Amino acid sequence: MSATFTLSLSSVNTAPSAHQLCQDAMEVLDSAVIIINSSGRILRANRTWHLLLNKLGWTPQVNGDTEDYFAYLRKATGPAASLWQRQIAAVFDNPITEGRIELHWQGVSTACWLWMSARGFSSEGQVYVVISHLDVTARKTAEESHRNFVALYHSLVDHLPVHLYRKDVQGRFTFANQRFCHDLGRSLEEVVGKTDADLFPPAEAGRKTAEDRVVMTRQTTIEATEETTCADGQRRVFHCIKTPVCDAHGEVIGIQGLQWDVTDQKRAEERIRAQAELLDLAQEAILVRDLQGRIQFWNKGAERIYGWNAQEAVGRSASELFASHSDEFHQRLEELWRHGQWQGELRHLTKDRREVIVASRWSLVRDAAGQPKAILVIDADITDKKQLEAQFLRAQRLDGVGQLASGIAHDLNNILSPILMGTSILKDTVPEGESRSLLEIMEASARRGAGIVNQILTFTRGIQGEKLAVQTRHLFKEVENILRETFPKTIVTRVNTPRDLHLVNGNPTQLHQVLINLCVNARDAMPHGGQLSLSAANVDLTREQAASHPEARAGHYVRWTVEDTGTGIPPEIIGHIFDPFFTTKEPGKGTGLGLSTVLGIVRNHQGFIHVHSEVGKGSRFDVYLPAAQQSDAPLPVPPPLPPPGKGELVVFVDDEANVRELASTFLTRLGYRVLTAQDGTEALDLFRELQSPVHLVITDLIMPKMDGLALVQALKSMHPTLPILVCTGYGEEKLTRELCGLGISEFIPKPYSVRELANHVCRALNASHGNSAS
Repeated sequence: MSATFTLSLSSVNTAPSAHQLCQDAMEVLDSAVIIINSSGRILRANRTWHLLLNKLGWTPQVNGDTEDYFAYLRKATGPAASLWQRQIAAVFDNPITEGRIELHWQGVSTACWLWMSARGFSSEGQVYVVISHLDVTARKTAEESHRNFVALYHSLVDHLPVHLYRKDVQGRFTFANQRFCHDLGRSLEEVVGKTDADLFPPAEAGRKTAEDRVVMTRQTTIEATEETTCADGQRRVFHCIKTPVCDAHGEVIGIQGLQWDVTDQKRAEERIRAQAELLDLAQEAILVRDLQGRIQFWNKGAERIYGWNAQEAVGRSASELFASHSDEFHQRLEELWRHGQWQGELRHLTKDRREVIVASRWSLVRDAAGQPKAILVIDADITDKKQLEAQFLRAQRLDGVGQLASGIAHDLNNILSPILMGTSILKDTVPEGESRSLLEIMEASARRGAGIVNQILTFTRGIQGEKLAVQTRHLFKEVENILRETFPKTIVTRVNTPRDLHLVNGNPTQLHQVLINLCVNARDAMPHGGQLSLSAANVDLTREQAASHPEARAGHYVRWTVEDTGTGIPPEIIGHIFDPFFTTKEPGKGTGLGLSTVLGIVRNHQGFIHVHSEVGKGSRFDVYLPAAQQSDAPLPVPPPLPPPGKGELVVFVDDEANVRELASTFLTRLGYRVLTAQDGTEALDLFRELQSPVHLVITDLIMPKMDGLALVQALKSMHPTLPILVCTGYGEEKLTRELCGLGISEFIPKPYSVRELANHVCRALNASHGNSAS
């Protein structure tokens, strides 16, 4: 309320002490105070007024003892002075009113803002006005700065690409920036004073309110990812940080929130996660390296191949992880920089220090500016493939060598057969003594040579042999007895054969040779002694297990294991151990046919071999033989000595004169009549001239002019029931199948002894008599 203040000038004059008191009071005021009359004459002015004039750079303007306030006013404020002058005039007209204004005063040397008030009073019938001038320049400057700061603050806050807001303890919005209001589709007026329940769907509002309550009750900051429905109807994902707002006493008065749109980031993360999941499904190892070789990405395929998980691999150097040679690594990098990509085969070590072979493809990854930033590596594990290729190449080499070896073996058989037959015949005619011992030495040497030939023939699958149901336990027992008698005492032999082993269809002699050769190989690997273990087990191979070996088929097998604790086989030669004539022994101490013979016999029995060896730890040979369907079979009994012949006519056909002569001599002694021919053409001519029937034909398979197959075909067309024995040292499967199709069931493998020849002749004639009787 305005108050009228009345001061009697006469009273001031009559009371000097009071006047002096008022004057002193005016002097200590911070406001510049003047008293003017209705014409604007300054009747009184305090010290602060004069200081104000000095600050503005003015000197008092006196017009004949009159200082005109309105002149100052017009000079200082210009046109704005008229408003203040009217207010002063109104105070003169009605002293109970009050005038107030804030004006900018412009002086000579400076300017300032003044807050002015005018109040009237009357004295002795005259009205006077007291005008107070308070310098508010500092306040105005501060207010202006504050206004500018607030304007700048709102400009920044409203244009930030984030949401900013505040709420009170009741959850009502007290502030929200422009971005928040825009995305919500509301004006600031529509937001302030509202709650989440007024602006959002119920479920969303409830979640936000619950989070606010946690922030205020616990006085803690929380971060959360929220989905919000925006004005365009789209669901957007925001990352929100909420903090409590407290007053000066630490009491919570609300919360403030800061949130920004992470929808695109979340979608990108989801895409990356989906892509990573797809990459994890790949069988190949997919990894990303930076330009220094450190791994940045590592998929599940890399974990499966190399054994390290992503946490173990990311950040490590690839060359360190795979134990790669730095020179080779830099050479590949140089090619990658030149061409932008590189591919080839690499050998890497896994976490368990196992070597794997990978087909690796490197690609240079560039940024938007075309600068290299990373290297993408895709590795495919081809270890098994390379092993299969090596086995296939080895098989091809064996087949090629086998073609040559089989031809040589055939010629050797023709040489050895007369020696074996001749020594057998001579031993029966020579008494005990030096000559008989020489014959036995000759026979033993011939049989040793025949054994080597048999190894070659077995290797080339040239010997079919008679197959029986073989009991593994009995075979292992025989081999064990031989080993205990012949091997050094420093080698400990252990044999383990369960009683429930399946039988194996095979040639006992050849299977015996498999075990002996493997054991001899193991003995040579333990020159200072060790342990030799022989074991057997029933094994059922699934298709997946059989797929790891090119010669395996799913089914039931009997696995023979020969394991030693010897020197082991170096990795660089393990792929050649089955090659014929390959040996690491000194010259004269090994033929190099032992393991190749084993492989040939096992293949001929539709089996396969798996080898595992570590240098310094020994070797293990696993022989897989198809199990026979029979559950039991008696041990084979050696055939009895054949009875003498009864004058049956036998035609013996062979291109080797020595073989023909010895066979004819021996068969004649046995009571047979024998005619010989050197090839198939001569044999047919002989048949045409004969008047008496022929009881048996014994023919070689490989002969000049007309071979044994052509002869058999011709004879069968002339005499379908004629018994025929075929002698072969070649044993090619195609020829054998053709002969079987012609009804030939008896084969005599070369070289043969006279006893074997006699048994085959007797059996063939007996079979012929049985057929005739029926």
